[in-house]
Amino acid sequence: MSIKWSIGTQISSAMMCFHIHFGDYLVILYSVRIVKTVAINLLTSTDLS
Repeated sequence: MSIKWSIGTQISSAMMCFHIHFGDYLVILYSVRIVKTVAINLLTSTDLS
């Protein structure tokens, strides 16, 4: 019974960690997209001029 309970708590804590890391991953992905867009805009503007 106690083994089952510890496995359940490990799974639930892993799910919490996954949700937190997934949120961080989305924020990082969004930030990288913004940085890429800004960098491309800067490169194209300097190339044209």
